[in-house]
Amino acid sequence: MKTKYLIITVLYAMFIFWLSIQPITQVTPDWFPYQDKVFHALMYGVLSTLISVGMLRSEQKYSNSTICYISVGVPFVYGFFIEICQIFVPTRSFDWFDSLANLIGSLMSVILVMCFSFIISKLFVTEKNIPVG
Repeated sequence: MKTKYLIITVLYAMFIFWLSIQPITQVTPDWFPYQDKVFHALMYGVLSTLISVGMLRSEQKYSNSTICYISVGVPFVYGFFIEICQIFVPTRSFDWFDSLANLIGSLMSVILVMCFSFIISKLFVTEKNIPVG
């Protein structure tokens, strides 16, 4: 992964951690059902997107399966670790459904990134990029 993608990804992961360990001081209004789960899916979807795009743009070429496993696995394990940390934060608690929302967000983002990557690679293929044989 290129250094700039690594730095952005680590800073974003630190931001998620900071948000996640803040005690809840006030009740926020619910605009729609399960909004916290949607928020989890979006936050971890962005994290997975940063990881997968960073790996796709790396000088080291990774297989698609490696990109998928790392881009989904790392955020899932990271989110699970944060859920465990929340046990020790006043007004926070461990929630399996938060971990599930994190996983769903990561899966959806990686699927989208891989689809866009495939489409873009097909649109911008030139004859000199086509392997011979």
